[in-house]
Amino acid sequence: MVKDFSRLDSNLRYCCISYDLEPWYRIENLRGASISDSDDRLAHQLELVCEFLRSQNIVATFFILSDQAVMRQSGLLRKLRDLGHEIACHGTSHRLLTDRLFTKEAIVNEIGTSKSMLEDATGVSVRGFRAPCFSITDSLFDILAGLEFDYDSSLNNSPLNSRYGTLSRSGNLLRPFVDTDTSIVEIPLSVMNFFSRFNLPISGGGFGRVIPRSLLLRAILMFLEENVSWHTYFHPWEFDDGLPRIKQGFFKDFATYYNLASYTQKLHSIINHVSGHYRLKFLTYSQLACMCSKNEIS
Repeated sequence: MVKDFSRLDSNLRYCCISYDLEPWYRIENLRGASISDSDDRLAHQLELVCEFLRSQNIVATFFILSDQAVMRQSGLLRKLRDLGHEIACHGTSHRLLTDRLFTKEAIVNEIGTSKSMLEDATGVSVRGFRAPCFSITDSLFDILAGLEFDYDSSLNNSPLNSRYGTLSRSGNLLRPFVDTDTSIVEIPLSVMNFFSRFNLPISGGGFGRVIPRSLLLRAILMFLEENVSWHTYFHPWEFDDGLPRIKQGFFKDFATYYNLASYTQKLHSIINHVSGHYRLKFLTYSQLACMCSKNEIS
C-alpha cells in the first residue's frame, strides 16, 4: 500500500476533501428546470463550507465550474486561494464527456478554456481536473496531458449512478494509479468493495447524505484498514438548508434535498470518529497526486 510511510507510522491515513463548486441550479437533477442565474447562493454556501473547513483545520480542493455565474464572482475564488485551498478545473458547461455529440475537439476546447479562465482569475496554476458527474472516458488522459494537467479525479467506480463513466483498461482501478502513456495520475473516488461484487460509495456527495451514518462510518473504517488514502467530494449547495425547492419528481427531489440540514453535523461526526481510529492527515488532491507520481503512495 505505502512505500516507506507505512513503516514509519502504520496508523497514518490520508484524507482528501474536495468540492465540486458550481451554482446550485447546475444540479443534473434540475437540468431542464426554468431557473434564473440571478437565484445565486454561492457566496452563502461557500461561507458555510469555509467555516466547516476552518473548524477541522482542513485545506481542500475545489473543482470549479467556470461558467458565467461563477466567474462574475471571481473574488470568491481568490478568497479560496488566499485561504490555501487548491483551485482545480471542472469545465465550463457541466456537459457530460460521455455525450456522443460532445466531440473530442470541443472537449479539449472547453477544458482548456476553463483552465485558462481559472488561472487568469486566481493567478495560480491549475493542475487537476474532474469531469461533470464523473463522466470519464478512455480519451480523457490524452486530453489532459495535452493541456498540461498533472492529475484527474473523474473515476467513480460506484454502479449506482448511470451518469458515471468507465475505463476499458484492466487492473486495480479502486486506488490511485499513474497512466503510463501520459503520466496523468488518476485519483478515483473512494468506494468500499464487498466480496469483489459490489462497490459502496463512501466518498460523500448524495450517497453520503442518504447512507445512514453508522453504516457509512463502518464502511469507511473497513476501507481504511486496506487503503492508505480516502478521497471525498461534496458540493457547496449540499450544506445549504435554504436551497430553493424545485419539484422534479419524488426520486430526484429525494436525491437533491435529503439531509441538507444535518450534513455538516454528519460530516463533523464521521471525521472526528475516523480521527479517533487513525492519525488522519488532510492533503489536497494535488499533494496526493505528487506523492503518487513519486511512488510514495498507492
